Amino acid sequence: MAATRPTKRRPKPSRFPLRGAVRLDDKSGAAVHRMRQALAHNRGVEVDAVSFSEAVRGLLVDRDQAARELAGQPGSWPTSRTIEVPADLWDGLTDCRNRLSHSQGSLYTIMRKLNFDAEVTNEEVREAFEAVQASKRAVTGMEDLLVHFVQGATDAAVAKSDAQAS
Repeated sequence: MAATRPTKRRPKPSRFPLRGAVRLDDKSGAAVHRMRQALAHNRGVEVDAVSFSEAVRGLLVDRDQAARELAGQPGSWPTSRTIEVPADLWDGLTDCRNRLSHSQGSLYTIMRKLNFDAEVTNEEVREAFEAVQASKRAVTGMEDLLVHFVQGATDAAVAKSDAQAS
């Protein structure tokens, strides 16, 4: 038997930093300050009562809520309404997600082998290609389902509007 080479592995990090520093340019610093002022104004408190972290987190993570706060109307904008999605659309979304995960795994396997100078077989490339093609077919099928759903919803809205106008 031929001796096998051990695979190269990246060393695991031994220590993670507990704190990080955020460096902001003048524009970003001013945006954080405006966010703190808006939050303080909307809450009726002093600016110092609103933490720097809270303002940064609001600007980075919750963009639409930050826009509402900056506009001075945190509760005035309606949130997106919930609509009932038919089961075949959910099934289509699940199929797309599964197909994409499968193709991602196949491509990741090939990339990992290429990174470690291992041999990639034609079978693996063919399987990855088929997985990507299946993903494309699933997305196309999902697009068709969405078109039918939107057309049906539009037709229903037009019919309801016509009925109310009569």
